[in-house]
Amino acid sequence: MKCLAEKYKFIPLIVPKSITATETGVGVNVEAYQDDALGVLMFGAVGGTTETHDVVFQGSNDTTNGSDGTWTTITTIGQVTGSNGDNKSAAGRVSLAGYKWVRAKDTMSSTTATLIAAGILVKPDAEGSSVNSTTPA
Repeated sequence: MKCLAEKYKFIPLIVPKSITATETGVGVNVEAYQDDALGVLMFGAVGGTTETHDVVFQGSNDTTNGSDGTWTTITTIGQVTGSNGDNKSAAGRVSLAGYKWVRAKDTMSSTTATLIAAGILVKPDAEGSSVNSTTPA
């Protein structure tokens, strides 16, 4: 079991926002972090009673800016279904092994406004001013 007293960093991949269509976060370079990460999704006012959100974490090795390049699905955290404003969250393991960049993508089934945020909890390979847990990503 990992000790939470160790240095960890939460990297936002989709900043909290209201969306009405599929949302793809901008990729973040993860080369300075260990391969094992925890993907975290948070939903606020999920619209509709049957709206679904399929959230995946994707990896890339050839992006030049976090948006272009080829992106491959690393893992699917799961499907979250709306219930007229119920707050929901989900988490799961994201293996960063073999990828230089990671991003989150939420494919939603309707256009009812939903508040969403996504990110990963990572541990730096080495401590330093550029990767410590108090430095924004």
